[in-house]
Amino acid sequence: EKVRSTGSHHIYRNEEGKTTVIPIHGKDFHKGLAYNIQKQVEE
Repeated sequence: EKVRSTGSHHIYRNEEGKTTVIPIHGKDFHKGLAYNIQKQVEE
């Protein structure tokens, strides 16, 4: 669930309480960053 937005970053928290920060910019981000975000979400 989305917890809050701070500037161009959205902060999400899962059921276990772990948070993940997603950068929201007007352009695509590098595939390495996408991979790291996916790893954080799955942990």
